Amino acid sequence: DSNNPNEPADMRLLDFQFSRLGSPVSDLAYFLYGCTSKEILDKMNIYKHLYYDTLCKHIELLGSKPGNVYPPSVFEEHWRTYSKFGLIASALLVFALLSEKDEILDMVDVAEAGQEIGTVFDYEIANINEFNTRMRHIIEHFVENNLI
Repeated sequence: DSNNPNEPADMRLLDFQFSRLGSPVSDLAYFLYGCTSKEILDKMNIYKHLYYDTLCKHIELLGSKPGNVYPPSVFEEHWRTYSKFGLIASALLVFALLSEKDEILDMVDVAEAGQEIGTVFDYEIANINEFNTRMRHIIEHFVENNLI
């Protein structure tokens, strides 16, 4: 209620999971490849250009010229270099997203048992066929687009 100063009027969530100084392509690739389908992969250039155009509008709103701050040639160079982060991260992210609730191990339990944290993903998922299909599409996309 905006009339009550003790009640929140709005809320925002900030995710600092992979906070770092780097190319915006890393975040874009993480998102697109981690949550993608074959149909999205087939239209990746549309999504890349939509992202870049939106980024340019925000650069302008901040009072700078996109061509000086982040020209299209640099964006494309970054895509060829940093999209590989999306490939690597997608294997873990897709695996986790396709895991059933009863398959997921608790990281705290693993750590308290003295096991390596990496073993938290050391299980076979019921959706392994879907995982394999998604990863095959992602890898094929990288090969077909000369990204690896």
